[in-house]
Amino acid sequence: MADFLATLAEMNRGRFILECGSQLSQLCDAVINTSGKGKLTLTLEVAPSGIKDGRVNQVEIRPVIRIVRPEPNQGRSIFFIVVGKLTRDDPDQMDIDYDSPARREANK
Repeated sequence: MADFLATLAEMNRGRFILECGSQLSQLCDAVINTSGKGKLTLTLEVAPSGIKDGRVNQVEIRPVIRIVRPEPNQGRSIFFIVVGKLTRDDPDQMDIDYDSPARREANK
């Protein structure tokens, strides 16, 4: 059997290994920009494609590159449920009246 890396280098006349490098570079850029995790998966689908004297003497290999890029962090928001609806206002916290006479007097 041929060396694994040499076989990869020969696929699609060398274009596959170049595409792998390009995809890995793009994935690394996405990881750097998002600080998230990504994944690059190489799959080699191998199927018989020739038979001689009743035995498989040739295979077809189809390389597949799959990339999972990290998603940017969208942050989180806390909401309270009040009467079946979402609100940002904590129902157990007292409201502050910013227009109260005492507050206006303190801001003079």
